[in-house]
Amino acid sequence: MACLLTGAANAQSGCVEIQSTQGWQSVQFFGAPVDIATISGSWTVDAAISRSGYAGHQGADAQRLEPFSAYKYDQNYAFGQLLLRAQGRDQVIAPRPSIGNGQVTRIWGSGPVEFRINDADAALGDNAGVLTVCVNPVGSEAATSPASSAPSTANGAASAYSSTTAAPAERAAGRSEWMACFNDSRENDSESRRLRRWRSEIRSTERALERRADGLQDERNHLSYSYNRDAYGIADRARANQERMHQERVDAYNDDVDDLQDELDDYNRDASDHDAWDDAWRARCGGVLFDNSRELAQQYCVGNAASTSFCEAFD
Repeated sequence: MACLLTGAANAQSGCVEIQSTQGWQSVQFFGAPVDIATISGSWTVDAAISRSGYAGHQGADAQRLEPFSAYKYDQNYAFGQLLLRAQGRDQVIAPRPSIGNGQVTRIWGSGPVEFRINDADAALGDNAGVLTVCVNPVGSEAATSPASSAPSTANGAASAYSSTTAAPAERAAGRSEWMACFNDSRENDSESRRLRRWRSEIRSTERALERRADGLQDERNHLSYSYNRDAYGIADRARANQERMHQERVDAYNDDVDDLQDELDDYNRDASDHDAWDDAWRARCGGVLFDNSRELAQQYCVGNAASTSFCEAFD
């Protein structure tokens, strides 16, 4: 763990390197609060493409990576975006440097925070590059300004606000959390629809098999009647041929029943996984519905998105 600002709050600036090939990397800020002053260097989520800065891959590189979006750590940000969170907490923000940007990301408290590249842990092996994050202690003037007088929400919590509007960091973080819940709700609804269609198809197959079973039983009953033997044994041969074809149909029916049972097992497994995922989503996002203003819903709950269960809760 890297240690920064080992002196008092007015100590000289400190810098830390964040590796592209590692996941969350813990940093201790002694003498906080501090502001992120500069973010330099470059990195990439794929050594075969050009490197980006802290804002992640943009333009043509972003389009090239779009088919692999499932490998993002956080879907709300670009591949390669620098991410920041208070250690052990789920809320993620995208920090910005204050110098030359007009924005400030402030680290409150003395607890550790964590940085990482926006790339899933399983996909870090082909990454390359390093970003250097440098911080400045908050000066006496900044400490008494309206923007910096906001209380710390947690030991080591990170916040971001505009130097012109002095909007609290919680708003940016809350927007990110809202968008994460919104996007997850669309996936949740899509999976629910897929499972409903699948279950309907299974029921249709079950009904078709029931009709086949009834037909096979009628056929079996018909074959149970005795045939009159003729001099040439033609009736016996006809009966034997019909019984053979009947057995083939029974075998095919049994195979289809086994296949349906396998499919039903797959469905039940997916449905159980979805139920568990849905419970976790509701526990995580239930409060988000009421803790954020309706302006986000008005902005994003339009068109097809308005029919999502998440957006309908705002009606």
